[in-house]
Amino acid sequence: MKKLTMRIKSVGCPGCIATALVRLFRIKGVRGARVVGLNIIVLLDDDVDPLVVIKDPVLNEYYRIISWSIEEYRGEKVFEKFALTRS
Repeated sequence: MKKLTMRIKSVGCPGCIATALVRLFRIKGVRGARVVGLNIIVLLDDDVDPLVVIKDPVLNEYYRIISWSIEEYRGEKVFEKFALTRS
């Protein structure tokens, strides 16, 4: 699993970044997402290119990605923390 950390800014409202989660969960390969302060943490399947998320046209219509980083992430326990619903 990969962990993509993005700092984004809303085009309309600088503080409204939580609504981006709705779009992120519609992107194939996104396993989880969560707002942490000014960042959004996105968990991706191993075979997903992070640029699919970074260059998503709908996401970029409403938000500007200020910075991003990617790292390998191990362990399924973390998935529960970032999942939209808990099992």
